[in-house]
Amino acid sequence: MMIKLTNKINFEKYYKLSPSGIVLAGILSSIIPLTLNLSPVYIILTACFLSVVFLMFVSRMACLNYVIWICIGFAAFQLNSFLYEDGSENLLLKKGLYAQVKFSAFDNSLSGDKKLWLPQPKDVYITVYSYSYADSGKWQNLDCKMYMKNIKSEPIKFGNSYIGSGIIIPADKSMPGSYSNYLKSMGVKYLFYPENIKEISSEKTIWAHCAINIIHFRNWLLERCASGITQISIKDFLAGILFGFRQGLDNELKNKFLQTGTIHIIAISGTHIGILALLFMFLFKPLPVRSRYVLVPITLLIYIIAIGYLQSAVRAFLMVSIFMLLKAFLRVSNPYNILFFTCSIMLLFNPFSVLNPGFLFSYVIVFFLLLGWKVASELKSSCSEKEFWRAKEKHGYTILHKRKLNEWIVLGVASTLIAGFAGVPLQLIFNGLFTPVVPLVSLLVLPLMFPLFFFSFLKMIIVYWTPDIFGMDFLNLIICEIVKMIFSIVSWGNDLNLSFYIPRPPWFLIALFYLSLIAILIFFERKKLIYIASAALSAIILFFTFQPYFQNDNIIINTKKTNIIITSNYDLSAVVVNAPRGSVYHIQNILRNKGMNSISKFIVTESDSNTEGDALKLLELYRGKTNSVVFMEGLRKLKNIERIKAYCDTNHIKIELSENPDALNFYYEGNSINISRENKGELGIKINEKAVCEDKLIGIEEGKYSSISF
Repeated sequence: MMIKLTNKINFEKYYKLSPSGIVLAGILSSIIPLTLNLSPVYIILTACFLSVVFLMFVSRMACLNYVIWICIGFAAFQLNSFLYEDGSENLLLKKGLYAQVKFSAFDNSLSGDKKLWLPQPKDVYITVYSYSYADSGKWQNLDCKMYMKNIKSEPIKFGNSYIGSGIIIPADKSMPGSYSNYLKSMGVKYLFYPENIKEISSEKTIWAHCAINIIHFRNWLLERCASGITQISIKDFLAGILFGFRQGLDNELKNKFLQTGTIHIIAISGTHIGILALLFMFLFKPLPVRSRYVLVPITLLIYIIAIGYLQSAVRAFLMVSIFMLLKAFLRVSNPYNILFFTCSIMLLFNPFSVLNPGFLFSYVIVFFLLLGWKVASELKSSCSEKEFWRAKEKHGYTILHKRKLNEWIVLGVASTLIAGFAGVPLQLIFNGLFTPVVPLVSLLVLPLMFPLFFFSFLKMIIVYWTPDIFGMDFLNLIICEIVKMIFSIVSWGNDLNLSFYIPRPPWFLIALFYLSLIAILIFFERKKLIYIASAALSAIILFFTFQPYFQNDNIIINTKKTNIIITSNYDLSAVVVNAPRGSVYHIQNILRNKGMNSISKFIVTESDSNTEGDALKLLELYRGKTNSVVFMEGLRKLKNIERIKAYCDTNHIKIELSENPDALNFYYEGNSINISRENKGELGIKINEKAVCEDKLIGIEEGKYSSISF
């Protein structure tokens, strides 16, 4: 027997409308504890709790389906883990192993076309199929995906095979936590730093030939789209927004998109797929209905191959394809059912997708958009309710169009606000960033994307048939003006300076946030529940705001003791001493976790690759947010320091020199800080005349950071 919680809520009805929700619940219940390396006890407890819920409120069949899909999810995870084990664990465990590898380059960011203006990306994904130790000369088979970084060779072409020699290190030990999880979700186990690369001949499969031809066609389309446009920044933006090329985008521009929460504009997402689906539907309109609905998914599949199977794009492609195929054969399905089904399919094929930011952003935001559609629709209807009751003969075209415009504006504002709220916890988890300007900037930018896509693809089609047609300059002018408007809006949003880093919230607060948001969207007609949910959201926001003031001041030290980070609760600026090579993302990760928005002092004690290797990269990440750079006496004439000084002069960063060649004294939030150079290049530090004890660092793994309160 099914139990009704109230007279108005029938859980069995919702289960019948979207049974794939139970499927997804079962898969997530088994996959999440396993991907987070939690004990199997968590799976059992979750299964027992939700089974009782399903028995009470839904049906026995729902409970049985849930348990079955827990088992299927567990089996899928074990199978993927088995396939992920490529036999390299016993061979490549040594950190910093020097070896030769044979690999194929199937990263879609590679153009390999001399006609394109785009630079070669510095980091690409490669598929390694053979390797050899530097001293053995014996090649051994291997099927492993690696991330090749800092490429300095000749341009690498998509689909070709190469032999390279360099250093291989495990990805999970060289990256901060969130990025390590991202690489894991992409199937990457190792980072490869090549010293030299040489192209070799190899046989290509039929699939490889098809992919290469699609990439060539993509490059040709991009080259035609950018023809006649002289501004490199606009051409780079078109390459990014249309086909996912991001290597040409300026770091400052990318940071502006990040700070305004619109980074998804230059990363292919569901918005891009939706716009393309509408354009293809318009293009195939002369065809019969069934043919039209079948051809659009096929065309989108070619586009998905061209951009490289991005998580958010694949999600949107699956949803659009299922919807259109159902329409082609006169079938109807609940949108929740389609969403949960596509999510389940992606998790069964790759359970580690749950660690991917693009996957989570895509599904969570679309879920809340569907959940809030009723709220947005009612707000849209209420905005023109008075005109609706007027006599039809009094409705002129002007009034009707005005009413329609008002409805769409209200619908757009409501949907943007819902998406903005739904993305807040994910932004905090992955970036530690809170950007209240997201709804406003998105509302201004998103309407410009459709005309940009329309005119860009119109230009591609026209150039394909008649390259020298009259009016092409006018078409280029329209495209350039739209891109300039997007740049202006994003720059304006960034100049508001309303984005800031705050400490990452605990999981229970994230769960409470989403439960409160769900309650508001579902029970928006019930005032008492709205008051309770709003109070919960307000409490969470207050906790985010005042959490830093309840934490201790910290000094964070690398065990090599060449890098020190000092943070305070009462100032959002940190003190950073040195930026050793490979540490910049660790430093950024720590500052984000502490809610640090800027650097008050960046201190350089030595000029070598160990202590100063990533100084410029760190300053670039905090461009406009670094107050001063301090050099120890005796470093001012060194070549590396001259590069940093030139950067500081260009970006108006204050330069200071210490009076003592071996020590530096300064005050930070009322504390006296003394940093001194000791033997073997190590650093000594005193807080209020008290030395930081060496024994506090015992037991910390090499390369990790230790946090000490003061």
